[in-house]
Amino acid sequence: VALEGPEPAPIGPVPSVPTAPTAPRPPPELLAKQEADRVRGEATALCDHGRWEACLSELRRADTLDPAGAASRANVRLEAKTERAANAAELDAKGASSAPRSVSPELAAAFTAALSSRTGQALRLACAPGAEPQQLCTQLAAALKKAGWVVTRPRLAAPPSVDGAEVHRMLVQVKPDADDATQAAADALADALAGALLRTAGPDDAPGADAPLTLVVGSK
Repeated sequence: VALEGPEPAPIGPVPSVPTAPTAPRPPPELLAKQEADRVRGEATALCDHGRWEACLSELRRADTLDPAGAASRANVRLEAKTERAANAAELDAKGASSAPRSVSPELAAAFTAALSSRTGQALRLACAPGAEPQQLCTQLAAALKKAGWVVTRPRLAAPPSVDGAEVHRMLVQVKPDADDATQAAADALADALAGALLRTAGPDDAPGADAPLTLVVGSK
C-alpha cells in the first residue's frame, strides 16, 4: 500500500520565529543622571527630617554622578541650605548662647561688603515684636541700606509664622517666579547672614509672600 500511494511531500526547512529586537542600552551619562536624581530625592527626604549630615553626604554623591546637574540653581541652593543647617546644628550641640543676637561693627562691615554688588535690590524685612529681634533688625537694616539695598520694614503685631508655625531665628523667603537677580540676591543674603554668625534658614519658596524677597527675623 505504501509503495502504491503518493510519495510524501519533501520536508523543507523549519521557518524561524522572528525575535523581538533588543532595546539599546541607555548611554552611561543618562544612567548616571537617573541615579543622581534618585540619590537627590533621597537626600531631600533626609533634609526634610533634619538629618543634615546624611543629606549633605548624599547630595555630594549625586554631584559626583552628575556634575552638570550639580550646577543647577536648585541643587546649588539645596546644598548651601544643608551646609548652613548642618553648621547651625553643630553650634546647637555645643550649647546655644543666651546673649542677644547682635552684629558687631566688623561683621556688619563684612555683611555690607558681601551684598554691595547687588545695589538696588528690594527687600521686605519682617521682624518679630520684642526688643531683641527689633534691635537686630535695626542693625541689619542699617547694613543693608549701606550696601544700597531698598529695605521696607512693616510693623508686625504678632510673631511671623509660616504654615501656622512661628518663625524662630531667621528665614530667607523668595517667590518662585522672582527674576534671576532676585533669586541670586536671596542666595547671597543667606550666605552673608551665615557669615555674620546668624543662624539662617532658606532661601525657601514663598508663593504667597508679600514681596519677591523677604527676610524674616523671628524670636531667638
